[in-house]
Amino acid sequence: MRYFHRYSKEARAAVKTISMNLYSPYISVVKAFFPNAKIVIDRFHIVQLLNNTINSMWIAVINEIKKSRPTDYRKLKNQ
Repeated sequence: MRYFHRYSKEARAAVKTISMNLYSPYISVVKAFFPNAKIVIDRFHIVQLLNNTINSMWIAVINEIKKSRPTDYRKLKNQ
């Protein structure tokens, strides 16, 4: 936090955009030190979040099929 204090409030208020990841403490710091800045989440982290969500959903669906319809699960598994 001390790092950002080296810049004046006027300089920090002049910052228009900041690109970052989704780590919530970073977002809090940006909002505190750069009140006028728009936060832009970088593309890599958006794609990573989407992929993780899709993979989690896929695993949940496959596990449900495995429990409720074992024959269908074995057919899917052997393809």
